[in-house]
Amino acid sequence: MFKIARQSVLVFIFVLGLAQIAVAEDAPAPAAATPAAPAADPAPSPKWYETVAVGGMVDAYYSYNGNGFRGTGDNQYLGFAGDSNEFSVALFELNFEKKPTTEHPAGFYVGLMEGTAAQIVDAVSDKSPFLGVLRQAYGSLLLAPYLQLDVGKYATLFGAEVIESNANWNYTRSILFSYAIPFTHTGARLTYTPNDMFYAQLHVVNGHNNVVNHTSGKGVGGQIGITPIKSLPIVLNYMADSESAAANAAGPLPNIGSRSLFDAVVTFDATASLSFRVNYDSGSQSNGSATGGTATWTGVAGYARYALSTPFLSAIALRYESFNDADGFATGIKQTLNEGTITLEKAVDSALLRLDVRQDSSDQQVFTVSDGSTSKSQTTVTFGAVFTF
Repeated sequence: MFKIARQSVLVFIFVLGLAQIAVAEDAPAPAAATPAAPAADPAPSPKWYETVAVGGMVDAYYSYNGNGFRGTGDNQYLGFAGDSNEFSVALFELNFEKKPTTEHPAGFYVGLMEGTAAQIVDAVSDKSPFLGVLRQAYGSLLLAPYLQLDVGKYATLFGAEVIESNANWNYTRSILFSYAIPFTHTGARLTYTPNDMFYAQLHVVNGHNNVVNHTSGKGVGGQIGITPIKSLPIVLNYMADSESAAANAAGPLPNIGSRSLFDAVVTFDATASLSFRVNYDSGSQSNGSATGGTATWTGVAGYARYALSTPFLSAIALRYESFNDADGFATGIKQTLNEGTITLEKAVDSALLRLDVRQDSSDQQVFTVSDGSTSKSQTTVTFGAVFTF
């Protein structure tokens, strides 16, 4: 019996072994391991010149003066559109900018310019080398994500308008932009931007339009930007420094005195198409009056702009301003100037075409007429074309 049982066990084991062999033969062979792909080389960091943005503009105009056809510089108080009955290149710009980032915190901005606007900026400055060519030239350093330092020559912190006409609402510049404030500063500014609703700047500069410092002190100023609601940005500016009361004097400047300037700009976007703006300026210069006392000047300008989407017009803009040069410090004549402008605008691709119809008036006989007489008013029609690239 035991012999039979042992034979049965051996047969069972043999059959089980055959079954395992059969299963093993039917099972698919394991797939060969795929070799790992070689690691891709990291993308090379861009060269510094590959991160530099290059752009510019050409701004040309033609202006007609109702007081008679004349020539260069005869559109009085029109700032950068001063030529009458001439085609003029107001501004050619070529700009290079490398913005600082958290990864690459150092950057720069260089803006080159030429044209009648450059000549006017040069005329009110100390005429240092390259001043008529360098509109702005400064280096930037991002000290923290919210703190940036700029050092060099840069556009003024004051005013509702800028040198570039296409960034303004009207083609011709306001009297406030041309006479109440400086165009540029050379020095350092520190900008603190903790959020979208507030920013602050501290400026330490050589003065108003001064590349070379003419006094032992420095101009100190600040700017505060507040946006309580998205449609209501408010900008407040102030600077105090020591300046000469004699513009463009050569050598040691006479009548050095303290100068202060306050500027406020409030913009309100009533709708997506309709915007309003108010600009106020108040300045003083000790030793600036004819009697040696303190000279003062004040002005206010109001703006309105309505965007359109018609085949012929992209926007209509209005500006009205009043400027009181109580001691003749800013314009050279004791007077109150008033100015009103209507601007028709058409944007076509990278071109911006504008037509300004403007009326200037004074309480004094300051406007020259072609027959040699003078008038208290001046009417101009100016066509400007700006091409950006």
